[in-house]
This record gives sequence, structure tokens and C-alpha cells, in this order.
Amino acid sequence: MKIAVVYCYPLVKRPTYLPLAYRFARTWQRFPGHSLHVVFNGWKPQPVESAPFDGMDYEPHVHNNFGWDIGAFQMAAETIPCDLLVCLGAPVHFHVPGWLDRMGDAYVQHGPGLYGCWAYLSPNWHVRTTVIFCPPEIIQSYPNQIGSSKASRYDFEHGPNSLTRHVLSAGLPCIMVTWKGCFPFDQWNDHAPGPADSLVWDQHTHV
Repeated sequence: MKIAVVYCYPLVKRPTYLPLAYRFARTWQRFPGHSLHVVFNGWKPQPVESAPFDGMDYEPHVHNNFGWDIGAFQMAAETIPCDLLVCLGAPVHFHVPGWLDRMGDAYVQHGPGLYGCWAYLSPNWHVRTTVIFCPPEIIQSYPNQIGSSKASRYDFEHGPNSLTRHVLSAGLPCIMVTWKGCFPFDQWNDHAPGPADSLVWDQHTHV
């Protein structure tokens, strides 16, 4: 199985996102995955912007930031050949080894569907798009245009036209994967992970 890991790195608001990129790169090197693709979201990076990844083995991509992180993930789904696409937002970083193996094992066990590290039934059903992993064809199949506004980006994540609802309506599973287990849609509320149970961390989960 070919896995591609995509990190979305916005080049806008450098004081915010450059430190996050350094943290991602530092923790990736401590708890490595493989097949890393970095999407520089906005424009071709200047040396100061690509510096967090100096000396690392990765494939760079440039996206115009249309659709924000979701636009970057859609571009990756269209252009990166793989069986499983792991999409990571800018705040993601790592705290334990084996996180990518756990994702791959969950996919092998449960088959095609939408997977994430955090999922909620309220206010609307959704797998948080800070971390999603699935066959790229699932992202490609999303029928609605992602615009340049936050509203369309959030609709993709947790609105009435969310990717989660799209996948469920197609009869495919949406599964939250933690260190404790893999939980389908009807078990999300009973197994919300704390920091120790989360495969990776972001701005809401790290300690």
C-alpha cells in the first residue's frame, strides 16, 4: 500500500505559520513518518519560508491558497499517486512514534472510507479536517466547489454539505482512529480522545 502524507503550510501570516512549520518538522524528525509532501499554500516559498524543511526528505508542491487547506488537500488528491492520502493541517505535530502505522493499519482493517483523529456529532456530524486520511478518490468525489471564503471551507468540514455527510451518504464508513481503537459514526461521542489517546496533536489537543 502506497501512503502519501501531505502537510499544508500556509505562507500567509508568517508570524503564525512559520513557527508551526518548524514545530511540525522538528517533531516529524523525532517521530518520523514517510513519503512527506509539503504544500506551500500561497506562492513559491522564499528560503526563509522553506527553511523548516531544510535537510529533510520531502516533495514540495505549490498551491495558490484558493480554498485554504481544503484546496491544498484537493490538489494533493488530484496530483499525488497513492492508495491512502494523509492530510495534515498547519497546527499538526507529533508526540509518539507509530502514528502513521496506526493510520495505515486502521485503513487495512476497515477499508475505503473517511478517517480522522477527532470526530463529533455536534453541532453537525463531522470528522475534523485538521487530520483526515482516505483514498484520494474520496476527496476527488466531493461534489461542491470550495471557494475562497471561510464559509465554504467550513461547510466542507462541518456544514450541511460536509465531506463526512457525503461519505456517509455513499454508504462508506467514517471512522475516528485513536490509540484505544477505531470508532464508527455511532460511537464518536462515547470515545472522544484526550491528548494521550490522540495519534497526533494540534492546537486543541497538545499538553
